[in-house]
Amino acid sequence: MEMPFRAFVNGTLALLRYFAIFPRSHVKGASRGRLIGTFRRHNTARMADQTVDLTASSPDLSPAKARVTGTGKRKCEIEETAAEDAARSRIMAFAKHAGATIKPFVPAPCDPDSPMPDTPFEAPGILTDANRNRIMEQAQQVNHRKNTALLAELHAERVARQAAKNETSQTDADTSKATRMMTPTVTLLTYNVWFEEEVALEERMAAIGDVIVETGFPTVICFQEVTDSIWALLSSATWMRQYEACAAGGQAYYTALLYRKSAVTSAQPFSLHHYRNSVMGRGRQEVVLSFGEKTCRFATSHLESPLGWNRKMTESRQAQCKLAVEALDASGEANVIFAGDLNWQPADGALPLTDRWVDAWTELQPDNPGYTYDGKQNAMLTNSYRTRLDRVMAKLADWKLGSIEMVGQEAISGVTRTVAVKGALKETPVLPSDHFGLHFTMQPR
Repeated sequence: MEMPFRAFVNGTLALLRYFAIFPRSHVKGASRGRLIGTFRRHNTARMADQTVDLTASSPDLSPAKARVTGTGKRKCEIEETAAEDAARSRIMAFAKHAGATIKPFVPAPCDPDSPMPDTPFEAPGILTDANRNRIMEQAQQVNHRKNTALLAELHAERVARQAAKNETSQTDADTSKATRMMTPTVTLLTYNVWFEEEVALEERMAAIGDVIVETGFPTVICFQEVTDSIWALLSSATWMRQYEACAAGGQAYYTALLYRKSAVTSAQPFSLHHYRNSVMGRGRQEVVLSFGEKTCRFATSHLESPLGWNRKMTESRQAQCKLAVEALDASGEANVIFAGDLNWQPADGALPLTDRWVDAWTELQPDNPGYTYDGKQNAMLTNSYRTRLDRVMAKLADWKLGSIEMVGQEAISGVTRTVAVKGALKETPVLPSDHFGLHFTMQPR
């Protein structure tokens, strides 16, 4: 009976020790050793049923439900262990789902004699909240530094581009200002376009347009003998889009004054001045144009025409020309150009020009008679009369005479007309007009 009773007592004491009812000091010697070994084996076997395998390939996402037995302190320890195992199971499941790799938790050996560290223990593969927050803060700081550097780089590039743009704009502005201030070369075309509408009108106006293009789109154009039909054709031409134009109108044929818009910095309104002594309703058109800081007044006129061989209208033309020159002098402009069909005949004498006025043709081509109406050179004409009806007169301070030449001297290809000459029909070529035009250039001093 001794051995069974002894075993009963030892088992009872071990149970009391296990549930913290009987003090440890009451269990001594070999009995204590046997009790500890027995209950270690018992505890290990029982805990195996409650442990979650972190190395499992497919951990369950739901919390592990451990079988909990016992009471008091031991029950709390088992519950804590089960909660930790469940948490680890969830972490491993999430990591596997996200493609991450986390090492299984392996508890470090615990030395009961060593003091507990001041900071929480961090197992391999498991981040504490404090360390996770610290890493996130470091990542945010790194991203902030990178973003700041990137923003600084982008800002520097933007500033550089803006500086380059400002420099280019300033250069363009300086160039534009210098261009505006620089006195340019100015060109002028004066052309009597011939009011005869029955002779290849469309072809002739197209040919005059070709002259305008070939001469480089003159700065100023002066037309005479413009009819309503002629003006309609000229106004519809493509080259006309570059010009500001004013036709005198009010007569069977009249003058028109044009300037190329892109060639001037500003322009005053066109003006028209009638000659009181004219029986044909003649007058003078004017416009003042600015080229940078310099200005020039341009005028065109078609002076009184002869009315047959017995009415030369010489006095009327002389009076009109004198009046025009005096009015242009009275304007106060330092630079003036007066161009057009003056109908000036040899019998009219010298032009009534005042001081500083010059006839551009006689100044630039003194050895050339300059017949702008030439029955010998213009094959369209059926007479042999020759004279210099068309003139360009200049009074310049900021410019000087450059060049002058006749234009429109070529016949229009493939266009002819049939006329009666001394009772017989004759086929002749067609030129743009019965007059030749004058293309004049003035250069800055």
